[in-house]
Amino acid sequence: MQKLDAAKREAILNAAKQRLRKYGIQKTTMQEIAKDAGIAVGTLYLYFKNKDEILVASAKAFTEQHKLEIEEILNSAKSPPEKLKPI
Repeated sequence: MQKLDAAKREAILNAAKQRLRKYGIQKTTMQEIAKDAGIAVGTLYLYFKNKDEILVASAKAFTEQHKLEIEEILNSAKSPPEKLKPI
């Protein structure tokens, strides 16, 4: 099995995020995501079987990013009221 490029996977997820935000799930196709990511459709399918897998991966990435941000705030030296202020 070939090793997949993490940067290419990230580019796919970024392209999917932008397209989904603009057009929604129903109007977004795998072909459009591949085009926006600058890769061939066949390459996209090496990373994700279908649009549902992309959605799950996007949700996981979103959750992980926010988890890291929350941990950073909680571990900071700020007072509790300062930690609750919006960024």
